[in-house]
Amino acid sequence: MIARVKDAYIQKPLIVDETLSIYDSVQKMKSEKVTSLLVENKNELGIVTDADFREKFVLERLNADDSILKLATFGLIEINKNEFLFNAQLKMTKHCVKLSEMMRGT
Repeated sequence: MIARVKDAYIQKPLIVDETLSIYDSVQKMKSEKVTSLLVENKNELGIVTDADFREKFVLERLNADDSILKLATFGLIEINKNEFLFNAQLKMTKHCVKLSEMMRGT
């Protein structure tokens, strides 16, 4: 049997509003025990990972009260839930994606 994306274990993503502070976002990540979150900005989703805190927050000396939007990366790629897992992995490799946030219904 060939597995599809919809058959994989999918943890519910943590989605926060763009107006949430970096500090409050980290608090939510800690309480939810996740290493990434999605940032909702109007009609687009961005992603913030642990690496973004190191590379952007710390090295650029941002303020913890700044909006989480300053750390978010937009232009996420989408994979249909009916896609084969192998094809999803190929697409992630092609786009140099190391982390995926999966949402039901996409």
